[in-house]
Amino acid sequence: MEMKATLLVTILGIVTVGQPSQAQLVPEYFGRSTSCATQCEQPTAFQYTNNMVHVFDYHASAKFLSGSREPQLGVTARAHITIAGPCEMILALSHVRLADSSDPSPKFSAALVDNPLRFGFDDGRITAVCPAKDEPLWVLNFKRALLSTFQNSMKDFERLRPVITEDVDVTGTCVSNYTAVIDPSGVVNVTRARPSSCTSPPLPPSPSPATTLLRLLPLFEREQKCLQTISGGALKDAICRENIRYPSLFGGDVDFPIASLTTRLKLSYQFKADFVVVPNFEARRSTLAMEWESGEPGEPSPEWLSIASGIISQLTNYGADPVAFYRLTEVLKTLDYDKFNDLFINIDPETWDVATMAFLRLGTDPSVKLLKDFLDSRDLSSSAYIDVINYLLKNTDLTSNLINILLKQSSDNFHYYYHNNDFVMRTLKKYCEINPQCEDDDELSNLLAYFIGQQKPPNCTAVEKPVSNGDDLELFSSSSYSQTKTGFRPKNVRILENFASLGKWNHTFDNALLQCTRSEHQKEWYGALEALRSVPCSDLENSTLLPLFEQNPDDSYRQIMIYRTLVRCPNDDFKAYVLDRLAQDKVDQVTSYIWTHLSNLKSEGWATEMVKSSSLTSKYREQGLKFSRNFKKNFVLAKKTYTIECNVIFSGFSLKPQYVSLQIYCDDSTPREIIGIEIREVNQTVSKSNAHYDLHSHYDSGSTISDGSEPEFVTESSCLTIVRVMGNQIYSREKDYKSTIGSASHYLFGTAVEFGTRMMDFFSQSFFARFFSRHSFDVQYYKAMDIDIFFPTSIGLPFHLMVNGTKGYHSTNAIASSAKQIEGAMYIDAHYTNVGSKLITRFDVLPFLNLSKHLDRFQVLIEMSEIKTTLANVELGVYNMENDKLTPRFFKNESQLESLCIPGLKEMFGSTICFEYCPKSSWWPIYNLKYNLIYEKQEGIQGHNISVRGHKDSIDWAYEVIGSEDRSWRIVVYQLAQFLNIDLKTPFFALRGSGTFKPKVLNLEEPGQAINISGILRCDSDAAPFILTGATEMKEGEGLNMNVNFESRIFESKILAAVKLGDNTSVTASVPYKLKDRQAETIDIAVDVTDFEFVYDTRNTVPSSKPSNFSRETFTALVTFSEFPQSKIDVKAAYENDDGVDDLDTYSVNLTLACGDKSLTSAVSAIWSRDILDTNSSHVYKEPDHVVSIKKNVYKTDELCRAQTVIECNDKLVFEGEGEYGVTKEHGVYSNVSIVVPRREPDAQFPLFQITFDQNFNFLNQHYHIYCRKSYEDRSLLLNFTSDVMLDKNGVPQGYDQNSKHKASLEISSSSFNPFLVSADSQLSNSLEDLDLSVDVQTPFSRWDKEAFKLKLKKKGSHLQTTLIENHRNEEATIYELEGSLDHNIIEEVFDLTKKKRRS
Repeated sequence: MEMKATLLVTILGIVTVGQPSQAQLVPEYFGRSTSCATQCEQPTAFQYTNNMVHVFDYHASAKFLSGSREPQLGVTARAHITIAGPCEMILALSHVRLADSSDPSPKFSAALVDNPLRFGFDDGRITAVCPAKDEPLWVLNFKRALLSTFQNSMKDFERLRPVITEDVDVTGTCVSNYTAVIDPSGVVNVTRARPSSCTSPPLPPSPSPATTLLRLLPLFEREQKCLQTISGGALKDAICRENIRYPSLFGGDVDFPIASLTTRLKLSYQFKADFVVVPNFEARRSTLAMEWESGEPGEPSPEWLSIASGIISQLTNYGADPVAFYRLTEVLKTLDYDKFNDLFINIDPETWDVATMAFLRLGTDPSVKLLKDFLDSRDLSSSAYIDVINYLLKNTDLTSNLINILLKQSSDNFHYYYHNNDFVMRTLKKYCEINPQCEDDDELSNLLAYFIGQQKPPNCTAVEKPVSNGDDLELFSSSSYSQTKTGFRPKNVRILENFASLGKWNHTFDNALLQCTRSEHQKEWYGALEALRSVPCSDLENSTLLPLFEQNPDDSYRQIMIYRTLVRCPNDDFKAYVLDRLAQDKVDQVTSYIWTHLSNLKSEGWATEMVKSSSLTSKYREQGLKFSRNFKKNFVLAKKTYTIECNVIFSGFSLKPQYVSLQIYCDDSTPREIIGIEIREVNQTVSKSNAHYDLHSHYDSGSTISDGSEPEFVTESSCLTIVRVMGNQIYSREKDYKSTIGSASHYLFGTAVEFGTRMMDFFSQSFFARFFSRHSFDVQYYKAMDIDIFFPTSIGLPFHLMVNGTKGYHSTNAIASSAKQIEGAMYIDAHYTNVGSKLITRFDVLPFLNLSKHLDRFQVLIEMSEIKTTLANVELGVYNMENDKLTPRFFKNESQLESLCIPGLKEMFGSTICFEYCPKSSWWPIYNLKYNLIYEKQEGIQGHNISVRGHKDSIDWAYEVIGSEDRSWRIVVYQLAQFLNIDLKTPFFALRGSGTFKPKVLNLEEPGQAINISGILRCDSDAAPFILTGATEMKEGEGLNMNVNFESRIFESKILAAVKLGDNTSVTASVPYKLKDRQAETIDIAVDVTDFEFVYDTRNTVPSSKPSNFSRETFTALVTFSEFPQSKIDVKAAYENDDGVDDLDTYSVNLTLACGDKSLTSAVSAIWSRDILDTNSSHVYKEPDHVVSIKKNVYKTDELCRAQTVIECNDKLVFEGEGEYGVTKEHGVYSNVSIVVPRREPDAQFPLFQITFDQNFNFLNQHYHIYCRKSYEDRSLLLNFTSDVMLDKNGVPQGYDQNSKHKASLEISSSSFNPFLVSADSQLSNSLEDLDLSVDVQTPFSRWDKEAFKLKLKKKGSHLQTTLIENHRNEEATIYELEGSLDHNIIEEVFDLTKKKRRS
């Protein structure tokens, strides 16, 4: 009884006071006297006794799979479920603790046991939960998961057939399949299966378009299965398992889920309570479905100031750290306006720039309010203001504070609005589309009024006076606008674009807008129609717009765009006009589009009735539709219905598409449009002398040229592409057709320039800004992406997919540091802990140069505090995440980091450059891929200081190794007229002296002594005087003699050189030298250069050539060292030049470098004439254990070019590559490449790497073939494509006659999958008027349910029929058919043009 009494004290219950009807109005918050259940029926399946307490052992776990180490999260608890009355129960938790590999958290346990949970129970189904008013949502969701395991919606356990019903539990709305089996003892075993994902509760809106879009996609698949044991009308045991995996479309495997989640309730004991204590807290009623946090930042940590200050100090270091910046923004999100003030007051003023950059990227109301203070005090430059406003509009919600800033700054920053108003207005328009009552906000209404007030009326060209048709054309006859031809004005396009972007304009401009719809210039009339399509139907009067159809009736593109504008808001006049046009006009591009569009307007009754007309149906079926059409198809994704709509508009004069659009939208989505793509032809009228002139120039084509003559106009066509995602325009580019079809070299060059520009940005624009004294932040960070997708799980904790990308630049020096990190994580969030998997990719470029410029010197300071300083870094890691701690997900690579360093530098300078990498013992899985470029130093070395100081009479160059003065170098030279003073210090010796120096003597302008300097020479601790003298002497007939003497007790040396000049030049020099206490040594140098002419019979080298006059030049050089007798430098070179008609040149160079037992021998020769180029080279490097040889050959004639490379090591092949391209009559244009890298093992069955490529194109025979095979070890990939014209019985290609046949085949295969095959054939007949085309596709991918495709296209005369057959692996084939007729015989026209060109 004591134990029972103790439990009664801890159990809270409710008193049953009746069962309210569902129609009864229940307040949001209520007290203890109100029932939780909203309905209560007589139970049939479950029989629970009032005042009974059922005590369960509860276990919930989450485990991430597919790694060598599996992170886990486990929670155990005691669950007390009290039966408080009919349909009224209460859940209380005790003994809660975190288990498995997660860390214990007292706060986690305390929050779960703090409050009981009242809930409604209606014969197994949980109808409502009624938590305490202050119950944290994550706690409530955890308890919801427990109750979801407890829930059972099966009413009759004795039914033999499965019961399919719709449940609501913690994961949302689910379709459940119940089956029950009753054993002989009466125990009921129930299986609840959910093979497909549940429909999650609505997610809170996200300001990120990428997040909103990705939430719509089925990125994961989930299935659940529960087993319940019921005895005596009460649950005894229940276990549920949920698997999360990638969808099959992405290669998801049923047998290998990403994560597995389990909940289990097992009855421990039960007892009857003597009484139930009524809780006195206020409660609220909700369902069993998970509720989401508001998304608002939580309360800041008590240590927020020290945390933020520490991160800010870390970010002031030279290297950029995007991870630290991301952490800083997460901390600052929680701050209010007063705490932001405290932050700036308490941190070091030197770090204000970092804090400013961070709060500018937040978008929270307090940060935007602080931004307003910065703007009021004008502490942000215009460029910084534009940057932050654009960033906030793109990545955050449009809050009242941000609207206030836009309104306040509108007049002060007109430059911004002039160049960016289109983007701002589109943002405002989208905001008002999502929030229809937006104009009730006074500030937003004022901002819209500002933009409307800035608008100017367009003044468009009027081609002709309007055709009078009663009162309908009253708007067109306004006398305010001239009907004379005024020409094309680019500013009109800008005005109309602004009208469309805002969706509003001053209605006094209506007449001017309507006049633009009648312009002869496409950009003007299209812009006017676009503006009209952007306004609500209440602002559009279709009756006044119907006469637009009478303008340019032959322009199908314009006619259809007018129809698309008016069909949005159809009135009776418009409906009558459309019906009359469909009935009276012939089947052309316009009526074909209208008919298909009306056929797809299933929700519009008037359109449905119109397309049901038997006369119209027969007309448009029998005559054949043209290719301007509207296509629409619905599909269901994640239990939502989406629509794909495509519009295609062709010209009525040629089979050329002028407009293509693709939209994916959902009526239940906000915004409605998910993806929108538009591609349309744009015609622009420009002055012939200003062709390709930019649209936004202020040139007015209605003006005259400076000489008074009328300008000559031409029309240029271009292609405009627009892409929208979630209502946001992310891409817009107009490209003229000429550049689109330009040469490949131009395209590649443009791509290279663009890539180069992006690379320049990678090194930070502030590098250049500093040289022009432009203001920019020394520290700049950008959150490139911040995606968080989440959904509920069966354990009541959300599953998150998070991707964030942050990049930063630190430009405190002229050479900036930059870094970019991308993190992707999947994890279960348990509020106080988490568990999951994380992928981290990081790119760093960290120059360490402190480059400073002074008035009198140039200085480079290199500071290094660590033994290894990273210059550049690329790193990828896959980790487990447990309680925010990262551990390797896969086994660590067996090998440690390896380094390759430049030898010799560390001994000389105390540091060196190294490349550090992580070798891979196996391809995958491993968790650490790392490549570093590092600067490695010796202990005690602190850095390097290089400085150059110059004056008119001196120069001072110094190199200092900070921390090791004995490695420093310095030279100071003073010169005034012929006087010279020199001071030289090196790690080996020091020298200081003065004397005379005469450059004219050295340059042979006058004879005599060139240099005479004396001073002190120091070496280690020894010092002695020295004298340096040098003189030149020219003797007629004997050449030039040069003598240089350096005399000192420590070191003495001479240079004795004799030079003979003329056609044959020779130089002989001897350099004797002697170090203290050592014997004398000599360096001997001999150089000879010859030049002479001779007659040589060239037929020995080039057949059919004639003897010519040759000039020959030779060069030889030999350097030997008496101290190192095995070392030498030997160079021999020759050049022969043919002065005759064959223009034959030959080159040869032989080089030998020997140093001890190591040598390098190189020989290069070449023959070059008008018809041939033949080069050969051989390089051999020898050392005692290795001989490496590299041989290359290049041979080129007018018909071919061939190159070959062979690399051997110790006479074993290491690499062999050969390539050839050319033109021959038999093969046309051909090329082939072969590369082989063998394996090191002598008995290997296949090479390590091999490429074989062969292609040829014969235009005359209309033959094209390409073959490519690549292999790595035993894995290979093959591409084989052939296209041929078929031959007749006489072997003549059927490609130029009135009938022609072609065939093509494609094979893509790999060692890991079966071939992907495509075969096609076509036949043109009946004088090229008829076409029969067939294409067959065979797919090998088992995860793709489409096994094969077959496309058939038949054209007979002007009629075209297309059939597409899809063969599915497990279903019947799907057939798509499309018929239409061509306005003209385009194929015949093309072939006629080809034949004309060939004949000419």
